[in-house]
Amino acid sequence: MAGAGAGKTYSLITICLHLLGGARRDATLVKPAELFLLTFTEKAAGEMRARLRTRVDRLARDPTAADEEKELAASFAREGRPFPPQDFWRRVRDDLGAATIGTFHSLCVQLLRRAPAGFGVDPAFQLLEEGEAARILHDTAERIVLEALEREEPGVVALCRDIPFAGSGRAEGLVDLLCNVFNKVREEGLSPARIPITDEGRARRDFDAAVAQVRDQVQRAIDADLQGRRQFGPVLTRIARGLEGMDVASFLAPDRWPAIRNAIDSEKRLANQREEIKRVKFLLLGKKDEDLIGLHGHYAAWVVAAQEAAFRSLLVTLQARYRAELDKRAVLDFSELLIRTRRLLRDVPDFRREVQGRVRALLVDEFQDTNRLQLELVTLLAERRDGAPRLVQDGDEEPDEGGDGQLGFVALDGRRGRPIPVEEVPLEPGLLAAVGDRKQSIYEFRGADVSVFEVLAKQIERDGGARAFLQTNRRSSPALLDFFNAAFARVMAVREDARDYEVAYVPASDDLRAHRRQRVTPPVVERLIYAPGETAEACRLQDADAVARRLRLLLSEQGGEVVVGEDDVPRRARGGDVAILFRRFTHLELYRQALIRHGVPHRVVRGRGFYGAQEVLDLASLLALVAAPDDGIALAAVLRSPLVALSDASLFQVAWENHQRLSLDGLRQPGRLEGLPADERARLDRLLALYPRLRKERDRLGIRVLLKVALEETGYPVAIAGTPYGEQALANIDKLLELAGQRDAAGMGDCARFARELIALAEAEPDEAQADVLDAGDPRAVQLLTIHRAKGLEWPVVVVPDMAYRNPTPSGRVVFERRLGLAIKPWIGDELEPTPTARHQRAMAELQRREQAESLRILYVALTRARDHLILSGQSPRPARGTWRTILDGLIDDDSGLRGMVRDVLVEEIALPPPAPPAPAEPSERSRARVEQVLTRVRAPTPVQPREVVLPVTQLQDYFLCPRRYLYAHEVGLSEHPMVFEREELPDGEAPDAGGSRSDPRTRGTLAHALLEHVEWEQVRRGGRELRAHLEDVLWAQGASPKDRGHQEILDDVEAFLSTRFAARLAEAGAARVHRELPFLLRIEAQDGFALHVKGKIDLLFEEADGSGLVLDYKLSRRHPAGLEPYAFQLDCYALAARQYVHEGVPVSTGIAFLKEGRREPDLRPVADVDPRELSRRLVEGARALLEHSRRFEWPGQPRERCQNIRCGFQYRCHPE
Repeated sequence: MAGAGAGKTYSLITICLHLLGGARRDATLVKPAELFLLTFTEKAAGEMRARLRTRVDRLARDPTAADEEKELAASFAREGRPFPPQDFWRRVRDDLGAATIGTFHSLCVQLLRRAPAGFGVDPAFQLLEEGEAARILHDTAERIVLEALEREEPGVVALCRDIPFAGSGRAEGLVDLLCNVFNKVREEGLSPARIPITDEGRARRDFDAAVAQVRDQVQRAIDADLQGRRQFGPVLTRIARGLEGMDVASFLAPDRWPAIRNAIDSEKRLANQREEIKRVKFLLLGKKDEDLIGLHGHYAAWVVAAQEAAFRSLLVTLQARYRAELDKRAVLDFSELLIRTRRLLRDVPDFRREVQGRVRALLVDEFQDTNRLQLELVTLLAERRDGAPRLVQDGDEEPDEGGDGQLGFVALDGRRGRPIPVEEVPLEPGLLAAVGDRKQSIYEFRGADVSVFEVLAKQIERDGGARAFLQTNRRSSPALLDFFNAAFARVMAVREDARDYEVAYVPASDDLRAHRRQRVTPPVVERLIYAPGETAEACRLQDADAVARRLRLLLSEQGGEVVVGEDDVPRRARGGDVAILFRRFTHLELYRQALIRHGVPHRVVRGRGFYGAQEVLDLASLLALVAAPDDGIALAAVLRSPLVALSDASLFQVAWENHQRLSLDGLRQPGRLEGLPADERARLDRLLALYPRLRKERDRLGIRVLLKVALEETGYPVAIAGTPYGEQALANIDKLLELAGQRDAAGMGDCARFARELIALAEAEPDEAQADVLDAGDPRAVQLLTIHRAKGLEWPVVVVPDMAYRNPTPSGRVVFERRLGLAIKPWIGDELEPTPTARHQRAMAELQRREQAESLRILYVALTRARDHLILSGQSPRPARGTWRTILDGLIDDDSGLRGMVRDVLVEEIALPPPAPPAPAEPSERSRARVEQVLTRVRAPTPVQPREVVLPVTQLQDYFLCPRRYLYAHEVGLSEHPMVFEREELPDGEAPDAGGSRSDPRTRGTLAHALLEHVEWEQVRRGGRELRAHLEDVLWAQGASPKDRGHQEILDDVEAFLSTRFAARLAEAGAARVHRELPFLLRIEAQDGFALHVKGKIDLLFEEADGSGLVLDYKLSRRHPAGLEPYAFQLDCYALAARQYVHEGVPVSTGIAFLKEGRREPDLRPVADVDPRELSRRLVEGARALLEHSRRFEWPGQPRERCQNIRCGFQYRCHPE
């Protein structure tokens, strides 16, 4: 149980070191290949992997590193065992690549690809993108509903009578609702057939009982009226007459409910009379404050029973048809990936046993964000080995009937027995560790279920485990922690009727202790106070202005020292220290405009809207134009975008001269571009020259290459780099290219389809994050982002605005609630609004309670992002119950202890810094001189010399060979060997090395390196078919199919190398002397303080029998005619880097294995006599020259003869003839 800022990640990595080092009571070691560490994002997994490797690498290289690992050293001392030596940690480091560190989804991919034949999943399946999966699901649901309507199924016809087939605007149609509920059901791991719905028989009985109750009440009302003023006899008599003999079949007859409703409407005074009389109206129409459902609500429940049954039947059909559609396409979406993996582990005992044999330690991060499916996966993997695999209850498909009349189970291997619920599966001692904080579970909209955390905790405790609490907070100051502890002990206080999703704050385990000292005088929590306006909009405008005013003062010289610097000394806040955290971005622009008015630099870190980003739409329009030359809208978008950047006047001119329409043919007509500004005409001419080539090769090129060339030729990245959000835009372009590359790899490189999908996704506003640029922000800029985006991050100063925001009440005709199931609100007769049923009201109330519970957790996450200072803001004209401001105000004003921790800031009393003095009327001679100096500097190409630079050794190698080669390979990212588009004269699109696959050379090289990194030496010793099968398994684990022709070539090349005498020596030596994929970072500092960091990775370091070392590099290419000479620089760098891993004085030789060369034995070079000082000098000079060429964007090439000698694949660009 890890509280906010309590070092959760550090603790997880420390546990990993204990496991890998054997720092346990029984001294058992967990091999890296037996370590499984799961988290929820690829980014988090990458961070985990990097942190673990860094700490292991330090233990392997630095003899003093053990002193820094105090917890690990203490554990070994406690067990009376010595700390493992460096050689031990070197072996761990070399095998660390075999550890499974990734997401739930990546693990499921690996498991399903290894599923036994006959399981029903194509091992070559592809993962669907979110948008594509949604389209397939929507199309399938649409067909199902249409088919049901064609068959005139009564329930579906009734549904479509109440709910439109397709939605319009914000209103959802039946197909949309089907898809939404289906996705929610699958996130729970449930079968649609088991969703609770209204029971028709019970609904009829409830209706009959309600009629009887109202009839009795009417009679009591008549009696009461007779004893009183006798005012309501006629009305009550009409009601009694309508109730006489009423049943569900006659309810809507004119003399029944319509007559009763008319009678009630004719007498407005009923609700103000004696209890016996007004109770009649309440029983007929309901009463919200008593949760009383009227008679029409009981009738609605009977009506809706058939509709809910029809809706559930459609869901069952949709499940079967959607799965069949996925199988036909050999694809899976993310939910189906989890569902099928759960079924594989649950229903194939032998496979579960095999997987469990590989898992000696299972660690799960952020467990509060899991769902039921992921809980079951963890339980099945962590099952107690003694007696495993057990038969586990099937919660997905319909169960078989056992012969004893009980629900039975038939496993896929034919075993029959009585299954146990997954919660009753016993867990293996000492295998499972789950880390998380229920108070920070804020992803229910993605299917997370906070209650599963407590379920797993109880399972662990049941089987001898325990809860450990991380309560030392290293983030926030003591004063802030005092506020958090005191406030949330009451905000999340224990409730007697608490639901499993309502987190209770227990001070003994949830209070946080400070690791830091208090350096700034409290109070450090501010509450902005101002007189609220009369409307919510006015209040929000006031709030935006209040926040901007406060930040302007805070960031000024009068702002005071509120932030503690890295040197543990208080200082003034800078813009980059501040984050404004929004619940939603709905009113973001109000706050941005206020910041602009007050001169507060800022930037928006957007968590969504990738497809709607302008640069994505611009490139989508370009693709649409390439696919359809007559698409006038796409052409207008391209011309107006930075791709051409025509002004509105120029755009109007070219359209007017072409009979008021835009077309490419019209633009090509002589004289049509006359009169355009010279720069605009030049850009337009450039597009018109480029377009025919893009159009001609659109079907043979991948989308990624098409976009890359268009970006390079038009200079689009340069044009957008200077915009206010240029950094974000460039990151989004990189992400779009990555998505395009994925489409190409999946064989879906159709630019027309891709363009349509991008535009459709922009209109649909899917939950797709923009590319992450959070770590590269301007230190002067205040950051604006959502609380969900901020999770896991921290800032010295946090502002939480708009705290009077009120959560909208959940609404919906069709709703699904985890516990209550499906509920529909139907239309009854001529009612103006749908009629709520008791089930629907309960479901809505439960959903609202769930949302409020999560709202409190979101508040906890928002406030605990602060390190030193917290500002709370937002008021409303009428304080509403349940808003963050109302909750905190109530606590602060009622608790003297809390009151003393908060400082109220009256916004109207904020003294803004004085404006800068006005400039003199006439410029002085001194000011003229300064302006001239500035202009001279701007006009002169004065270089900006960075103090430090990091460059990969492969990039430096290419730069030393040829600066222009570096440009093409690393700045632009072009393929070294051209496709037809890049060199049309090549026959049939063959590149000069026509013997290889046409897939991306970098991808092929990465796969080859991965095979050689993960191949087991025991399999190499066996060779033959066993080696080939093992290599195919490794390829599957990388997410690549051995069936692909290009991948088969890679397998052939790697298998041939592993059959050499050299590989036999490696296999004989084993992991103790063969070290693979060793990262290095060389720091070289020049006398003027300039520092170059050369980074890279040594493919293989072999400790020879005589004690010397050999560095081997893999090249998925043919041997160069000049042997190793062209690679001498790179090999010298590797030899220098290898000294980090070998003892001083050990000689190191180098070599290259050319995997595509007929002679497979590697080329070896004798021990390199490398002068470190001379090599360092060359590296620094080369780095400086590279930076200068990059600044000037001048990339000199080489003579043709030189290009031919180095066999450069870019010759066709530099020497086309």
